[in-house]
Amino acid sequence: MTEPATQLRNSLRAYTIRLSHKSVCGDASVLMLCRPINALFACLLALLACASTLLAEPEARIVITDFTLANGAQSLLTGDIAASLLEERLSTWRHVEVVPRSQLLKEVAVRNITPPITPDTMVQLTKALEATHFITGQMTYAKVWADGRRARVEVQIEMIDASLSLPVNGAKVEAEAVAAEAAPLAVQMRALHSAVWEAAREMEQRTRISGKILAITGFNEIILDIGSQSGVRKGTRFVVTRREFDKELQQHTTSIVGEIRVTGVALTDATAVQTVRYRAVQPLDKIASIFDMSACKRTRIRE
Repeated sequence: MTEPATQLRNSLRAYTIRLSHKSVCGDASVLMLCRPINALFACLLALLACASTLLAEPEARIVITDFTLANGAQSLLTGDIAASLLEERLSTWRHVEVVPRSQLLKEVAVRNITPPITPDTMVQLTKALEATHFITGQMTYAKVWADGRRARVEVQIEMIDASLSLPVNGAKVEAEAVAAEAAPLAVQMRALHSAVWEAAREMEQRTRISGKILAITGFNEIILDIGSQSGVRKGTRFVVTRREFDKELQQHTTSIVGEIRVTGVALTDATAVQTVRYRAVQPLDKIASIFDMSACKRTRIRE
């Protein structure tokens, strides 16, 4: 709930308590008014809760690009269909806003961009659309059997943080569908739908690991404030950021310090080494996990 709503809620509750106290002490006039006023306050509190939810800012604004088709993939469906399926699924995520496809196409036309769109161009498009992340997808495998009754599709999806130009989420899913009668297009559509929706489900459930740097030892070993209890594993990669006051801009900005890789893990802490260095890391620098597609396990589903 927003701060003004919280303050008003607390004031209403305090006033209700005072009224209730007076009624208990025997004030007959207050006793008659207390119940309807309390009911009114309850309604106001419910409305405030609803308004706070509706007015809450989305945590992420996402641009979804058309899926590409890997060499050798035999797809009867185009990449925009897969992107539309993913957009439909992501629209159900809480605190997430998906940029309408029409806005993306308009921005691409204005900038006279022709496919394939490079990652650097996608970062520019994402920022122009005032989004925080963009998603790329690929149908890495697609096949319909000769009888037209069986299809298999594999998708690989990756979400990129536009401010960091680094992957933060993703999934690999292979789905197979079978039809009672020959229907090549329909059965492949079912397989694609299953694969995309399962990938979106996995991404929604995946929590990004974050923490901070506690200390740096004399051997340049970095001590983190999170460990296996938070999901950290040996080999986990983190991007390191630092929030500082920019004198020229006269405001606080966040910049990337570098990247680190975990070398040892305990329950509540871990050790790491700096693998990418723009500046030396220091205590209290923030860390957030980098999604590693190569380490992502493929999910297989069958109808």
